[in-house]
This record gives sequence, C-alpha cells and structure tokens, in this order.
Amino acid sequence: QAISSFFKEIVREKAILVASGTSIQTVLMLQMMDTSMISSIYAINPPVPTARDTNDLAKNLLGQLITNSEVVGSFAYNLLLSEQNLDHYFTEQNYFTDKSLQAAYVKACWQGAHNHYLHNKYILTSYYRGYMNSNLTKAVQELSVPMTILAGSETPEIETAVATYEAWNSEILIYTVDGGKKMMQLERPEEIAGIIAGN
Repeated sequence: QAISSFFKEIVREKAILVASGTSIQTVLMLQMMDTSMISSIYAINPPVPTARDTNDLAKNLLGQLITNSEVVGSFAYNLLLSEQNLDHYFTEQNYFTDKSLQAAYVKACWQGAHNHYLHNKYILTSYYRGYMNSNLTKAVQELSVPMTILAGSETPEIETAVATYEAWNSEILIYTVDGGKKMMQLERPEEIAGIIAGN
C-alpha cells in the first residue's frame, strides 16, 4: 500500500519498476493489486520462488536465537553484520570483482543495520525464518504488465529461478548478464541501466 501511494501521490505517472533479489516479491504482489502506475517490471537476479515456510533449518534456528535471546542474540547479530563480514558478503557473494566495491556501500550497509530505530534485528530474523517469502505462483501466472528478468550468470541458483519463472509464465523475457553476480546493479550500474533503457 505504501509503494502504491508513493507512485500515485509523488510519481504520478506510469513507471518501470526495477527490483533486485527478494524485493521482487513486493513488486509482484503490488501489480496484482494495482497496475495503474506500472508500465513494466524488471527483476534483477530474483531468488528461487518459495512458499512462506523455509527449508533452511540452520537459518531458522539462528533467527530464533536472535529474537529470543537478548544478550546472545544481539551478539550473534552484531557478529553477522560486522563491517568485516559485510565487506566479505559484498566481495565474495555479490560482486564479479572486488575492484568495483566502494567503501561507502559497506559503510552505508553497516550504519543501516545498526540503526537502533529501524529494528533491523527483527527484519533479519523474519528473513531467516522465511516470513518475508511469498508463494508467487498466481502473481507470476497472471502478470498484467511485461516482465523481464536480468540474470547474472555467476549468481547461485539463478538457472533454477529463471526456469521456475519461465514455467509459470512463458511470456517473461530473460536477459543474461555474463559474469554478473547478485548485486550487479551496484557493480555495473551503467551497463544494467543501459539494458533497461534499451528494452
């Protein structure tokens, strides 16, 4: 509802929605409720669609620990989201090359993660325990606007994700970005923007 109101009151015209990772779930649910402000959707490395529950027992248990134990849970959260671990996450999991990583990205992530007023510990817990997942079968099958997936060739499980989306809706366009990892829009912004503008 907040995103829909933002488009109607601030943008005030149809726009292209670009979503990366799990945020595609929010965009797909939005287009089911209101397509008046959406011209097309671009999904950058969407994850493999899942139901609300999660099969990752380790992350589920970690999420419970972070939520239920004030001292140990806070320690685990701070350890997971230390600047060193965030730097490793960017370079090892999400970037094609660490040469393009800007220190400002890591700093912004760390500051956001440790902002007391944002309750990020509970957001991470919700993510780990699968509460932020949605069963998107119906939303994808009944797409009312054009959708394109930008798939980074170096993104884990991207082939499975693409195959799942294609099986649900054969009209979805697929564009493979050679060497692209999870957050290729940060590493190669001009290239990704050019692909979107070119389509």
